[in-house]
Amino acid sequence: MLMLTWFVALSALAQAAQAPAPPAAPATSVAVRVTDRSGMTLEAAKVTAEGPVSRDGMSDRNGGVTLKTLTAGTYRLRIERAGFFTLEKEVIVKAGVTTSADAALTAAPPPPPPPPAPIPAPVMPAAPVLVPGDPKVASITDLAERDLASKDLTRETPIGCSGATAVRLILTRETLAAHSHADADETLYVVAGEASLKLGGQDYALSAGSFALVPRGADHTLARKGKNPVIVLSTLNGPACPKK
Repeated sequence: MLMLTWFVALSALAQAAQAPAPPAAPATSVAVRVTDRSGMTLEAAKVTAEGPVSRDGMSDRNGGVTLKTLTAGTYRLRIERAGFFTLEKEVIVKAGVTTSADAALTAAPPPPPPPPAPIPAPVMPAAPVLVPGDPKVASITDLAERDLASKDLTRETPIGCSGATAVRLILTRETLAAHSHADADETLYVVAGEASLKLGGQDYALSAGSFALVPRGADHTLARKGKNPVIVLSTLNGPACPKK
């Protein structure tokens, strides 16, 4: 009886070993192809599937990525790539079937340029220090008579300077060449004699007691007229007097 039981058990084991194995369950996966809007494939796009299970992968140089060993159900695909807007879409995965999905990404606009660097405030030059000069009282007539005694064709006699005002007496027996003062306005007062002043493209006749204002930067010429020299009181208003 024991031998019979043992024989039946061996027979059952042999039959089980000879029985064919059950077929493997068919693969369930999603094959995604990533392109841009023109149809060019995109490499290095990250594809994530969220559903009954989670899977992710990166697209290859042909734009393809396959997410394998999925459970049947509905999945939310998220496709991301630098320089493109992120795309999300749903796919339904069936058991034993490889589901195909296309994802066309839209290019994102380039980032805005950085704001321009602030323009530094202009550095204003420091105002010159105007040093008050010594008080000066003089007789223009006496100075003019003294200068007349010289034989110089042109003679300049400084009278005084304070702050940004310099006064001088000019005697000339000839024509003072055209010149200008870039940083100073000049006033001219004729003390004696006659002259012709060319200023602003016009000629002006000057005689004793005449006054003229010459703006800074304006070319001007002073020419003696008649036999006697012309004596002019010149006042420059502009640059600071030199420090002592």
